[in-house]
Amino acid sequence: METVLLIDDDDQIIDFLTPLLQEEGFRVLSCADGEAGLNLLKTTTPDLIVVDAMMPRIDGYQFLWHLNASPQTADIPTMMLTSRANASDVSYGKSLGADVYLTKPFQGREVIACLNYLRVVSQEARKTV
Repeated sequence: METVLLIDDDDQIIDFLTPLLQEEGFRVLSCADGEAGLNLLKTTTPDLIVVDAMMPRIDGYQFLWHLNASPQTADIPTMMLTSRANASDVSYGKSLGADVYLTKPFQGREVIACLNYLRVVSQEARKTV
């Protein structure tokens, strides 16, 4: 069972996505900001990460920078799920390592499709190592 780490300060997003992802066979961990996410990465390594951009303490962009600065976490496939939809926001998120950038509002099936895409890409990358 693959583990997804959800990082979002909006409880409604966490409450909506958690059962949806569990139904798809994912184990779900969640936290409310990037600082808590980085602390969680000290004790666990999720298979996939979904992170919001705008959060207190450490935002999603800073989180991605820290994630990709560490060799232990740089290869974790990451999706940014945010209301920041300007082209410059998308470009910035991708430059920091977001493999997928999905904007709010979203449909549950979009999130599942993106995570399944990341799942496949991640499995293919492990085969070539």
